[in-house]
Amino acid sequence: MGSVEKSFNLTGVWDGIYNYPAKYEIPESHFLATLIEFGGSFSGSIHETMQRRAHRGVKAYASVEGRRDGDLVTFVKRYDGGGLSHSVHYEGHLSPDGCEIEGHWHIPHDDPARVFAGRFLMIRHRLGKTQRALVERFEYTGP
Repeated sequence: MGSVEKSFNLTGVWDGIYNYPAKYEIPESHFLATLIEFGGSFSGSIHETMQRRAHRGVKAYASVEGRRDGDLVTFVKRYDGGGLSHSVHYEGHLSPDGCEIEGHWHIPHDDPARVFAGRFLMIRHRLGKTQRALVERFEYTGP
């Protein structure tokens, strides 16, 4: 990725989308993240409607804690109830203009054959343009 302006931070509202491996035939999920960054660390929350069969339609909430080092963004999403108690690890890159984060997520497991993973894209909320941009930019190419 290109150089990211050091004065950028992740504070703001982000629209996001993530997918599951194709073999599971689960639709992509949209989410809304609110992040606050201070000194390279950030925290926040994510709200989403689950798409996995067992939880389809469930409104889910999660806390987020992470770090940004240049364009590298890493964070952990921890669900806070609603039948969900696992953590999801994210790693992505911030675009040079500071408006997009794209990368991969995974749910760790002791058995490597049971690691669940996929792709994600987050776009900083920009009145009206964000939802359309998510769908146009996010084409499935595998995890």
